[in-house]
Amino acid sequence: METTVRKEATTLFESLSAEELLGVKTVLGAYRSFRGPRRDLIGYISMPITSGRRLNNLLVKNNVRYLVQLAEKCGNEMIYEEVIKPNIKTGVAFVDERGAIDHLLYIAPSVFEAKKWRWSQDAYMALWYQVIAEMAGRHILMDGWQYSTGCVHETYFSLLLQQGAIKSKDLAAAKHCFEMELISSDAYNKLDNINFPKIEEQLREISKITIHDEDNQTLTTADVLIKLSNVIYELVEFQLPYKDLLGPALGIICLPDFLHNFREVGVWTLADEGEADYNKLQEILERGQQIYGEEVIGKLRAGCDFLHKRKTGGYPTNVM
Repeated sequence: METTVRKEATTLFESLSAEELLGVKTVLGAYRSFRGPRRDLIGYISMPITSGRRLNNLLVKNNVRYLVQLAEKCGNEMIYEEVIKPNIKTGVAFVDERGAIDHLLYIAPSVFEAKKWRWSQDAYMALWYQVIAEMAGRHILMDGWQYSTGCVHETYFSLLLQQGAIKSKDLAAAKHCFEMELISSDAYNKLDNINFPKIEEQLREISKITIHDEDNQTLTTADVLIKLSNVIYELVEFQLPYKDLLGPALGIICLPDFLHNFREVGVWTLADEGEADYNKLQEILERGQQIYGEEVIGKLRAGCDFLHKRKTGGYPTNVM
């Protein structure tokens, strides 16, 4: 069997193999065949698929911390039957119901799968970021989204768009981080011919994306942070993986001042999971406290304190 060698990556798209990159571009081309006022007619729904509450409950039930440990103990088939399959079934049913109520077309990421092409999780995320940016006028989060790594990253991305963190001058950085060819790739590939007023108009349209909960109530940045703060504390308490959620939570606090790769948030706040740069965390959380207040940031701060005290012997190392 041919083995695909991946280079050390610093951004999402740099992690993709040449085959994955070609596949993402091909599928995106099919989505782009929908022409006209797409944002008025299309929404995107974030839903747990391979992670979320079902996975966390299974980890705790089997007294393991990571998915790979669960697979070794219980087998991939059991994970599919108890996590992925019910997640897909619930997600598709919700999207169908929401579309009928709202009279809109909603994209259900759980319907699309590229297992036969051996896509990585990064390849799926690369596709959905682009779809959200180019096509979605609204972004709905299914109940329990805050437990799902993919949902949290998609929400962070929509907030990045919504808060206008991407400017014309940042397009090179946006392309580097998210492969944001959302303005007219033909023009963008000829940098000298970019029509910047047109690009700014497109970016203003992108920033109008709205984020909603399962009941279609509009969510603010503070609403998102409260959900994330609570779940991160819970994951820290139960010794479950939290890093993929903590990075975006800290990144949201830092918006909209700069465009950065969401993965780097984790890099410059954490070494290995559990080895937090406590001083850096406190600096970011203090910023969050000033912007959003203790009600929003409190649980996140408590979770980071929990980590620090556990590391220094103040709390038990295992509460499972």
